[in-house]
Amino acid sequence: STFSSTATVTVPASGRVFVPVTVTGLSTALTDVDVKVNLTHPRLSDLDLFLISPGGTRVELASDVGGSGANFVNTIFNDAATTAITAGSAPFTNSFRPEDPLSRFNGQSGNGGWLLEVVDDNPTAIAGTTQVDSVTLSLTTPEDNVIPDVNGNFAFALLPAGSYTLRPLAGSGFTMTGPASQTVPIAAGEIKTGLDFGTAKHTRLYTRVYADANDS
Repeated sequence: STFSSTATVTVPASGRVFVPVTVTGLSTALTDVDVKVNLTHPRLSDLDLFLISPGGTRVELASDVGGSGANFVNTIFNDAATTAITAGSAPFTNSFRPEDPLSRFNGQSGNGGWLLEVVDDNPTAIAGTTQVDSVTLSLTTPEDNVIPDVNGNFAFALLPAGSYTLRPLAGSGFTMTGPASQTVPIAAGEIKTGLDFGTAKHTRLYTRVYADANDS
């Protein structure tokens, strides 16, 4: 699931800002967290970036990186990235490992208010507008599941807007006769119906075969 803040937030010289991202609708604990940042700053080495979970865990994404270079452009902080943020160069435009592992959030509830903390810790101001343009969280949780009732009806309640993949699991003795999965976009407040899957129970046909050697 992805959750974003797209309101532009100005970072004061030698100050700090907190950019909030609200997360709702997750029913299980986190297993992976990635964060994408678009930030304009003429000298990135002035900045420290932290991500703070609703539970108060604070992870350092980047601190004084980029030298005299500028800007994070669709920069993704991902524990699985090949390059560490400390080994990259500005403008940062790919995926990078953060300075602290985002796996520290694993096992927590993702619901609530997240914060991107941006700190300008250089007392010498530099000319140019400094702003956070967008923050996007990509939060992974184990697959949610429901068991249909006797009539085959099922529902996943209280989902946030987004795109979801429904994947049926056929029970013992059954095979799928419908699609293996369906990708379903859901708008805020929308209720989807008629999302059907088919299963059939395994059957066998028994008979005997005779060889009529004398045409009798």
